[in-house]
Amino acid sequence: MEKVLEQVAKADIALEPMIGQILVVATHIKNDTVKTVVKKQIDQDALDVAMMLKDYVVERYPYYAKKINLEQWADDIRLMNTADGVSYEQIKAIVRYLFCLYSPDSRFDWREQIRSGASLRRQYIRLYELAKKDYDNFDIKTV
Repeated sequence: MEKVLEQVAKADIALEPMIGQILVVATHIKNDTVKTVVKKQIDQDALDVAMMLKDYVVERYPYYAKKINLEQWADDIRLMNTADGVSYEQIKAIVRYLFCLYSPDSRFDWREQIRSGASLRRQYIRLYELAKKDYDNFDIKTV
């Protein structure tokens, strides 16, 4: 039992630098082995946008509902905000534009390409330019 307690203590020390990023830390003890599970903190704004995207995607592609990893989508959207500098309002506006206002041409439909947070992040600039082209006075806050 002492060996197990030492491992738990070491696990706690190793996690200290990441405290601001941790939402859940679970320690499982089985057969004198310690397994620590760490989950990242989820940004609530990113999660809201991910849920909005999920609703649109599932409405259009119901069979896709089982494949959705909402936490991963939220993390991709958080990266759009923090790493790429896109505000959550801008992301919401592009998602609304894509699924509510966008009229595809006869051969290509962008909605078929956006089925996750990662694909939204990857194609964001193209979608923004498409919205600007469709609406000369496109104001991201009014969509």
